Amino acid sequence: MVTRRLKWDSKAFKALVKAFSPMPPPIRENALQKVINEIEKYVESEGRDMVYAEDVLKVSKVILEHKAKYMYESLIEALRSEGFKV
Repeated sequence: MVTRRLKWDSKAFKALVKAFSPMPPPIRENALQKVINEIEKYVESEGRDMVYAEDVLKVSKVILEHKAKYMYESLIEALRSEGFKV
């Protein structure tokens, strides 16, 4: 079960949870908690105690773009190791 320290817009939280729903449960909970922690850290740095959809979008984009870039580079390497000219 994930934990939250701040107040959240209920629809924003529901959307975040839904976005992680395709992941297997043990991985999902860990990944979701990490994202929640980063979002709340950002909101606190802004001097607020309420998380809104805009916060979820802003922080998640940064986190996921970083992860997607890493995953993309790993894919390129894997294709090259299999003999594809990428």
